[in-house]
Amino acid sequence: MPFHRLSRQPPGKTESGLRLITAKNVKMGFLQMLPLEYVNASIYESWMTRGIPQMGDVLFTTEAPLANVAQLDTDEKVVFAQRIIVLQPYQPNLDRTFLKYLLLSDVAQKRIHEKARAQRSKASRPAC
Repeated sequence: MPFHRLSRQPPGKTESGLRLITAKNVKMGFLQMLPLEYVNASIYESWMTRGIPQMGDVLFTTEAPLANVAQLDTDEKVVFAQRIIVLQPYQPNLDRTFLKYLLLSDVAQKRIHEKARAQRSKASRPAC
């Protein structure tokens, strides 16, 4: 399953243009419209170089907060800010809605947060 992690500096925001989806928009199970932010449409080609999002793709936040999951609910061109992974499962092997609910499940959320805690703990240990 390809995924596209966008982790660079955010593009400059504008009053209109393409909708910018940030980690603030990705809630547990749904995509929130607010805050409604835009970027200049001319940056689309250079910014979205690692895959073109499609309606139904699963969005996953990597921090602040970790593991919020939603599904892209529009066909419009959108741009993703950093701290979002866009999951595009191979169809028909894995249904996108099933993947969303799997990642939202208590079992998956617990496992994700346990792994994150272990990584943070490992990173904070002094080198010997």
